[in-house]
Amino acid sequence: MSITSVYNKNQNNSEQKFGVDNLLTFQNEVEVKKYQDQNSNLKLVIFEGVIYDVAEYLPQHPGGADLIVPYLGSCIDEPFEENQHTKSARNLFNDLPKVGLMKHNSGANSDSDTQASDKGSNSNLKNGSNTKQIQGLDGYQLQGTWNPNYDKGLLLQLWTSKISLKEYVQFIEEPKHLINPVRDVILFNSPYLEVFSKTPWYAIPIAWSPFLVYWLSLNELDAFSSLFWLLAGIVNWTLIEYLIHRFIFHGEDYWLPESNFAYVAHFLLHGIHHAFPQDALRLVFPVLPGYIVMNLLLAPLVKSLTPDHIENVFVAGTLVGYILYDLIHYFIHHSSPKDGYWKNVKIYHMQHHYKNGKAGYGVSQKFWDLVFRTELRI
Repeated sequence: MSITSVYNKNQNNSEQKFGVDNLLTFQNEVEVKKYQDQNSNLKLVIFEGVIYDVAEYLPQHPGGADLIVPYLGSCIDEPFEENQHTKSARNLFNDLPKVGLMKHNSGANSDSDTQASDKGSNSNLKNGSNTKQIQGLDGYQLQGTWNPNYDKGLLLQLWTSKISLKEYVQFIEEPKHLINPVRDVILFNSPYLEVFSKTPWYAIPIAWSPFLVYWLSLNELDAFSSLFWLLAGIVNWTLIEYLIHRFIFHGEDYWLPESNFAYVAHFLLHGIHHAFPQDALRLVFPVLPGYIVMNLLLAPLVKSLTPDHIENVFVAGTLVGYILYDLIHYFIHHSSPKDGYWKNVKIYHMQHHYKNGKAGYGVSQKFWDLVFRTELRI
């Protein structure tokens, strides 16, 4: 089959792979680049003689998309090895859509499971195995033995399944958008409940602005003092962000009991975000639980620790910090900063997701990681 063949990619199911019989055959890199130019939705790389579409993976690359962009349409074998990826990191290619083969490789088995096996990778990748043991992204080991039905609500399955704490933790530590991609995650079997499980990013500033205006309206300090304590409140949030992320959201490292109820609660708090890190509608913190936490826990706690004359503006600053945190968190997951501070923030947080979830708890910044010695080395 030549490059004039039709590439019928289903945009709503981008993880779909082509069978060997449907793969295109390319003579050289010039043809690959030409085909990519003719299909603007494709971002192609050549790896070990197979052409892959990395369009969906680009924003999620821990080193930033700009490390891959210069190689689009080209062979990446040499830079892949030069960057010291582990041999089994190549297994990531198992779940990238295949577009074609280079002519010199067209007679070979294009299945990257076989290629990976030839390189000494894990034998558990054979078709039909229920156990995955994949080294992804520079050696971060991904394991998963619990296999839910993704056509049904996950929460009920978590509640009723006989699943150990180890199996639950393995499940949430496996980022489904990179290995065994899953789309349209369903939490509830009821479509009515399902609607309320989703929160768009813009709901955060809209929902919290009235509270911010209210607390600021109670402030009686002069402009300079107000600005000072507002900024102090923002800094206060960065510490709260770190503590919540480390000790509550990652409770599996500290306190999470072996209980289905605990699994469901933790999954709603943060587990779902690590299992499905690119789910845009389950990334920011849901508004209603946020109201409860802020008004019944955080605001009273902050007020109890601050003098009466500054408490309102300090709480307002803490709320500003939270709003900024949630928007920054969304931004670094769904954008590709080219350089500077925000690129570093994105890389840092992607490393937390895909390389080491037991460090790098700061999302909007890493100051407290430095203070408490949990900084990620990238």
